[in-house]
Formats: sequence, C-alpha cells, structure tokens
Amino acid sequence: MSIRPLNWISHRIALLWLAMLACCAWMTTTSWFASEDLGTPTPLQYALIMLGCTLGLIVDDLCDMWRWHRP
Repeated sequence: MSIRPLNWISHRIALLWLAMLACCAWMTTTSWFASEDLGTPTPLQYALIMLGCTLGLIVDDLCDMWRWHRP
C-alpha cells in the first residue's frame, strides 16, 4: 500500500484556506491587544470563535474532499 500524494487538493482552495487562516490570525492578534486596552476579554473571545469556525470549515472541506476524492 503506497502513500498517495495530496494532488487531489487544488492550489486555489489551498490558497483560499491560507488566506482565511491569515485573516483569522491577524484578527486574533489585533483583538488580543484590543482586549488588553479595553480591559475586557470579549473581542478576543469573538476572534477565537471565528478562528475555530474557520478551522472547522477547512477540516469539513478536507473530509468531504477525501470522502469523495474530488478536488
């Protein structure tokens, strides 16, 4: 049994996922500083919720692609 390369993930989708993660990382970082300045954890909590949703979307897409073997 040989290991197949990940050629079933298109480059466009991978770049989209990377851009989504970069935006969420930027939002989490800026929200962290905003939380420190405001003295409340609410902005950071919202940013972490968005990061979790983004990671869940990527994992869901990967599972769907793996199940149906389609790019």
